[in-house]
Amino acid sequence: MSWKFWKKICANNLMEDDKQVSLTPALLNRDNENDKKQYRSVLNLARKIEEKDILNIAITGPYGSGKSSILRTLKKDFPKYKYLSISLATLKSPLDNKKEEIDIDSMNNRIEYSILQQLIYKEKQETLYNSRLKRIYHKSTWAQYALSFAIIFYAVALIIVFEPSFLKVEWICNRLSNPVLNKWSDIFALSYIFIATIIFAQKTIKSLSNSKLNKLNLKNGEIELKENKEDTSVFNKHMDEIVYFFEVTNYNVVIIEDLDRFNNTDIFLKLREVNQLLNQSNSMGRKVTFIYAVKDDMFFDEERTKFFDYITTVIPIINSSNSADKLKEELEIKGFSDLNVEVIESLAFFIDDMRLLKNIVNEYAQYREKLDEKLDQNKLLAMIVYKNYYPKDFADLHKGKGVLYDCLHKKSELLVERNKQIDERINGITKKLQSLETTHALQEKELRLVYIEGYRKILSKQNENNVLSFFVENNFLTLESIAENETLFNSFVSQSSIRYQKFTRYHNNGYYGPRSYYDTGEDSCNIKF
Repeated sequence: MSWKFWKKICANNLMEDDKQVSLTPALLNRDNENDKKQYRSVLNLARKIEEKDILNIAITGPYGSGKSSILRTLKKDFPKYKYLSISLATLKSPLDNKKEEIDIDSMNNRIEYSILQQLIYKEKQETLYNSRLKRIYHKSTWAQYALSFAIIFYAVALIIVFEPSFLKVEWICNRLSNPVLNKWSDIFALSYIFIATIIFAQKTIKSLSNSKLNKLNLKNGEIELKENKEDTSVFNKHMDEIVYFFEVTNYNVVIIEDLDRFNNTDIFLKLREVNQLLNQSNSMGRKVTFIYAVKDDMFFDEERTKFFDYITTVIPIINSSNSADKLKEELEIKGFSDLNVEVIESLAFFIDDMRLLKNIVNEYAQYREKLDEKLDQNKLLAMIVYKNYYPKDFADLHKGKGVLYDCLHKKSELLVERNKQIDERINGITKKLQSLETTHALQEKELRLVYIEGYRKILSKQNENNVLSFFVENNFLTLESIAENETLFNSFVSQSSIRYQKFTRYHNNGYYGPRSYYDTGEDSCNIKF
């Protein structure tokens, strides 16, 4: 293959790699306008580390606010300090399993054990030679060869010095019988035996000093010297190991992250106690500062000031109000400017972590490059956001199950059911409307009837006879007939005079009267039309 072909392949690979962003905490640039405000926290930490009385520092902020970026920048820009990083991100929290009953003491011991492990395994075994916590010591091939030759040379040196008769070979002795050679070989052998014996004795003494007496076997019984493990925490049991670790190393700043995952403030008191013992130890000769990265709601009220000597707060660079702009910016940097702005705003509302946002953009770029370009890119982005928030349900899509699969697969059934619900709702509203219209019509009829009844009562009282009907549009009509028909009622109301028919014992007669004479009917009914 030609050089140009390989150059083209490399260029394409570089372009693909350029679309992927690292999810590790980003370093802050003090000269960058966007990082200047966050960089103040770095400067605050550096200043407080120098202060003699400040031993426990907390850097607080919500998840994804940039605490790790600040700590990483501190280590880079202030290398004069010797940093020891302890992370509990891989230690499973019992809070993750809601069904499991939480044992605070057991959880504290697990945390302390994990911290102790990270201390011990941080350094080589040669550095922590006097530690009682033994590890598997790997000897290189050359070290094994050297030890083998040293043992062989020791045996040869013993033979040269003591010359045992059972190992004496006559012809070899005759060939090597040189006074000068014998003299220097004896000197070399004695020197080697002396030095090797001292080294062996030193190693033996160190090994014995690391041993621990737990039981004495006597003739008439046994004496137990073991500690009560149930009443002793890991830190208390191995406090000498922790102090010894800092004695033989140069660490003066300890950074502890992810301790807030356990929602347990007791461990902070224990670490504060460890810090106090280290700084009060005369064998240390230096100040050791602990820095804790914790979330804002880890402590309440005055608890914050009880645990820490200084607290610096980190303000998140992303939240629901600006996440849309951040997402749009990251997509445009990758060259994806063809997405609908409204879709981006709708999706970004749920994103409040910068690392999660970057991962969404990374995965979207990967899927977009590998899938058909004819796909709806807005829907693809929505699926990637869903994947990051509900990865298990997204994985179930490939198996033909899950909540999202059921929603997509049963779309037609859901639409039918939804239409049925809408139709039922429409029918219910229609029936209610018809009922209201009927009620409205009845109310109008009743009001008209009350109005006419007012006239009838006045006329009946004046004539001392019951009025049966009124003359409207060339007919005598009952009160109910007039009230039922709005047109007849309007004619009755608009008449200048009222003609009515009253009932007597012998016959019915019709009478006239001016309307003004009977208008008190409206007042008596207290009704206006």
